[in-house]
Amino acid sequence: MARTAMVTKQSVTVGQPGLFVITLRLVYSEDSAVLFDRDFQENHWTGRPPSEAAGKVQKKMQQAIDDYKASEQVFASAVLSDAVTAIQNGLVV
Repeated sequence: MARTAMVTKQSVTVGQPGLFVITLRLVYSEDSAVLFDRDFQENHWTGRPPSEAAGKVQKKMQQAIDDYKASEQVFASAVLSDAVTAIQNGLVV
């Protein structure tokens, strides 16, 4: 099961003179299943190196991947499974 991250350009819009809003999309997948598909935006000012905005977007994307992995660990935890079982057993129907 190989995970992949595919980044694509979505748009560049003008926020105000000299300010561009760059939108990139991250599709995080495992084999053929999309785990999440999300757009990320960052401001880019005229005269600033594009690498500055790219670095900020990369950090946001990496945080989203890290958050997804952390949520998988919580979901798969025995503690959560035990809590669900306790709730199920505690219901009066």
